Amino acid sequence: MDPQLAAAAVDIVAAWGVPEDYEDFRRRVPKASTPQEAWRYLLALPRFPQEELLDRTLEATLSEEVRSQDAPFVIARALAHRELGPRAWAFLRDRWEAVVDRVAASNLISAVAGVRYLTDPATVADVQAFFESHDVPQHRLVLRQILERQRVLAAFRERATPELAARLGSGPGPGT
Repeated sequence: MDPQLAAAAVDIVAAWGVPEDYEDFRRRVPKASTPQEAWRYLLALPRFPQEELLDRTLEATLSEEVRSQDAPFVIARALAHRELGPRAWAFLRDRWEAVVDRVAASNLISAVAGVRYLTDPATVADVQAFFESHDVPQHRLVLRQILERQRVLAAFRERATPELAARLGSGPGPGT
């Protein structure tokens, strides 16, 4: 299969997948024939829609199941999950010290990068407050840029949601 089609197919299955698909993907990661194939399945794991599967994936980032150099990217992908991103944020916030201990200092900012997609007001406030007292000294400027990007996206969401809802003929729904 063409690698571009394979990547799209894996993402689609993950986004709509069931626990059996998740288990299949999880088994495929260590058995992949290429590093690209392993990466494709690993980064698909946080895309599954079930909370318990996201929790398992995030916990795996703190274990030997996910290599420490890959863990930040899995966490960032989980933070970008449209419905479960706030849950991934709660994991990162609550397990911050464990993540800091597991991930190389040079890679920690990669895990944090996903917070820019969390745009609901309560989560934005929580993220912004958290990083006032939890520095990423190796990437202070990048952290400030990520947090600024989050504020910009949150402001855009606030401005655009009513207009989009009116144009599309429905009120704001879940995840808006």
